[in-house]
Amino acid sequence: MEDETEQTFKLFYLWLYSQKMVGEVGREHKGWLELAELFVFADKRGAPKLKNRIIDEIVARNIQLRIVPVTVVPYVYANTLESSPLRKLLVDLVAWDIDVQSSNVFDTPQSYTKDYLFDLVRAVDERPSPRNPTNAPYHKNICSYHEHDEEAGKTK
Repeated sequence: MEDETEQTFKLFYLWLYSQKMVGEVGREHKGWLELAELFVFADKRGAPKLKNRIIDEIVARNIQLRIVPVTVVPYVYANTLESSPLRKLLVDLVAWDIDVQSSNVFDTPQSYTKDYLFDLVRAVDERPSPRNPTNAPYHKNICSYHEHDEEAGKTK
């Protein structure tokens, strides 16, 4: 476990025994990186319930705070596979909420990875027009970001 911080392990331990997530109370802006690190930790250790709970927490924070945690993009893209549901969620959160003409997302491309920007452009291009953020996949079907047990048809 040399790749993980002590804080990540503490958060995993907290979740394991209490099913509570970091920063749930008030859903403050703090904790985005901790959630991303915990997702990577859970991914490496085959803990799909925790990964699904983290996805739910990120969406809930986005809905409540209207904040997209783009500051974690470099970490997530460096530590997850191309097929990661967390990558897809980070792309979709921006793609469905962004107004390309007035957005400052592209003002600081050095803040993002090339892969993220490519995924974002593709997602913006593929979203229906006119867009309605309430039809975003993370609103309509959050399970598309969850890891499911295909045999049982249930969330792991």
